[in-house]
Amino acid sequence: MDRLEAEKKYWRAIYKNGKYGYSADEFPAAAIHFKHLMAQFIIDRNRSHMAGKTVLDVGCGPHPVADRDVADHVVLVDPLMSWYRDELGVEYDPRCELHTAGIDDLVDLNIRADIVIAWNMLDGVPDPEKGLTQLRAACLGELWLHVGVKLSEDGPTKTSHVDDDPAHPWFMNLKCLDRYISEAGFRWETKTILDHKVGRVYAQRRLFGVLA
Repeated sequence: MDRLEAEKKYWRAIYKNGKYGYSADEFPAAAIHFKHLMAQFIIDRNRSHMAGKTVLDVGCGPHPVADRDVADHVVLVDPLMSWYRDELGVEYDPRCELHTAGIDDLVDLNIRADIVIAWNMLDGVPDPEKGLTQLRAACLGELWLHVGVKLSEDGPTKTSHVDDDPAHPWFMNLKCLDRYISEAGFRWETKTILDHKVGRVYAQRRLFGVLA
């Protein structure tokens, strides 16, 4: 199963059964609220930071972090956006600029944004080094980054299907990630790794940071 098919399977199950104690109807609003809380309390960024700015949410999924009520202009990009709308009935804010596209399409879209949000976006791309270069080209200010795969202090940078969760099939080597970030022209402003450490591998879904 490739990455996009795994994502479809993941979201079909949620929109049928819900998750984390939320029903299928409750989950979308809860997911957006959770992302905003994570941004506020972990990277010290909240909705007010988007005020008057152009915000690009790459790999936004069905629940974008970017908020058109606050930002001057919001661009939402996801390779499955049309599928989320047609299959799951997701209704994106019509005031946003919408693109069914992946990170490799950013150059062709020629988007420049004050804030770029990449929430889980690097988790499954075949080439995270190239992905960060694409994000750098689009970013005029800050990149809000969340990496939700297994994080290792050494070992492979990326390997397909390292565990039983097809939605998170990659390891991310922290030293390599730091190098990719530097070579792309970013620097860390904040960097937080959460969750329990087992041996030399961190549990999933807990690297947050702001890059500038």
